[in-house]
Amino acid sequence: MNIRTSLALAALLIGSALVAQAFGLDEEAQRRLAGIMSGLVLAIFANSIPKHLPPLRGSKLSAARAQSYQRFAGWTFALAGLGHASVWLALPIHLANTMAIVIVGGAVLLVIATCLLARTGAAAD
Repeated sequence: MNIRTSLALAALLIGSALVAQAFGLDEEAQRRLAGIMSGLVLAIFANSIPKHLPPLRGSKLSAARAQSYQRFAGWTFALAGLGHASVWLALPIHLANTMAIVIVGGAVLLVIATCLLARTGAAAD
């Protein structure tokens, strides 16, 4: 993902907050909109993860294996972002934040565990 896309997404987040305030949405609606937008931005950023393979100098992983792990991370975070947005869209406000944190936090832990297992597996090869 390039800097222009990142800046455009940041402007979209800020713009949606300003529009919500300008149209007089209540606090709950503003929180929901921010949660939905944050989840969608996470999904968009996650989509770019497998598209950029860093140099593998000094790595014990093959390029194909590294790409496989990046695809896994990309899919995991993209689904977590969509889950985050869905939770803010559908659940009662008092549950939305907690469930969104559980979804994204679970995705982070899953990707970290996979990376750690890959590292030990690469060392055993």
